[in-house]
Amino acid sequence: MSDRPDAARPAPAPDDTGAGIAAAPADGWEVDADTLDTLVRYADSLRESEKLPEAIAAYEQARQFGAEPERVDYALAALGVLPRPPHTPPEVVKSHFDDFAEVFESHLVDTLNYRAPQCLCEALEGVLPAHPLDVLDLGCGTGLCAPLLRPAARRLVGVDLSQRMLERAAQQGDYDELVCAEATQMLRASPDSQDVVVAADVLMYFGELDELFAATHVALRAGGLFAFSAEAGDAAEIELRPNLRYVHSRGYLQKLARRHRFSVQSMAQAAIRQERQTDVQAHIVVLRAAASA
Repeated sequence: MSDRPDAARPAPAPDDTGAGIAAAPADGWEVDADTLDTLVRYADSLRESEKLPEAIAAYEQARQFGAEPERVDYALAALGVLPRPPHTPPEVVKSHFDDFAEVFESHLVDTLNYRAPQCLCEALEGVLPAHPLDVLDLGCGTGLCAPLLRPAARRLVGVDLSQRMLERAAQQGDYDELVCAEATQMLRASPDSQDVVVAADVLMYFGELDELFAATHVALRAGGLFAFSAEAGDAAEIELRPNLRYVHSRGYLQKLARRHRFSVQSMAQAAIRQERQTDVQAHIVVLRAAASA
């Protein structure tokens, strides 16, 4: 190895938390992929512990070392350092849920008291037609909505970005088809094909919702229903919070419904899970699609 002061050198090995590498100067160091991942996870832990200045410093250090830009820049945007992107980068979503698939369901249900599927299906009661329906479950994950939707469905299709989540969903046997695809692409590829589109805890990965609303209207038959949850926030129409989730205001959702030719069947607020022993509030919304112009 060259002893020139400007030669690239291996970065110091991180300790178990990543703090060692976070304190190292970026210039002139070489960092391998495992070390970068440790550093980003260290930054994530600081953010999740609400040590935001320290998290920003660690993410910026990771960025200088060459960490995956989609993941790091998205976190820095959530912390107010970079401009807010229109949605969560698909690769960030896919990677997160591929990693989380094995424990996803037990963590949500047993630890976070997750209730978004139940809230949405309760909101749909009384407005679903009596005949069997074609139902699309967007962001279906491991299939928590499926047992609730199956009794009303002639055909139930689940779509998700994470193949590992879909593999878990397939074990239940409730879906007629499971598709690994991005939501809006799936919707636009199937015009006038659905009676109901459900999106439980999906909109928190979409900031700007125009494209999603437009694509959903394309997929729905006239009079079809779009049922979704959206984490509630009223400080702005759209806000990306440090927990990496988007929240939306009630007024923004109402405006989009009008713009994309939906009528509001119901719009309520409910606790869909708990974080740090505090209820997370979400808008529980059911829209009906008007006939296309």
